[in-house]
Amino acid sequence: MPTVANTYAQVNMYDLLLGTGFLIANQFVSISLYINRGVSSIKYVGPNGVLQTLATGKYDIWANTTKGTSGSAITSSVPLSDLKIVSSQNVIGSATFDDFSLTAIPHPGTVWNGTSWTNTPTADYDATINGNYSGAGFTASTITVNSNNTFSPSGATNSGDCRKQWKHCFR
Repeated sequence: MPTVANTYAQVNMYDLLLGTGFLIANQFVSISLYINRGVSSIKYVGPNGVLQTLATGKYDIWANTTKGTSGSAITSSVPLSDLKIVSSQNVIGSATFDDFSLTAIPHPGTVWNGTSWTNTPTADYDATINGNYSGAGFTASTITVNSNNTFSPSGATNSGDCRKQWKHCFR
């Protein structure tokens, strides 16, 4: 049975940074760590701008826009209360870390600005209408129509109950 004392995820940043050529003195690197401790897989847009799928109980680590290792995350039954960075081989004399940001992984989204989409809408994306829309029907995880905008998809049929929510409404 895992306990708070013995449950952790070991993330090998050394191999990721070495393999991408990022281990250079005075080099600034953005490290992104995505952890899914939920009960189902999740989708997120990675630092490279591409939609990623993260299985339950797994993590992905990125150096700038390069995806490194994936592995098993800590169990969801133990609270994640600490983040510790250590050097296991004494290969780094010193390192400086700043600008930490811990946030929930946002659901992927796309925005219609009245002319074009930021990403092509699919069932994996939440769609936001932020400009009048009268194009072809599409599928989205959810649809939000911002105030003062019209949403009139052509040739679309309601494939859900749009009276309650805009989820999978038009195709």
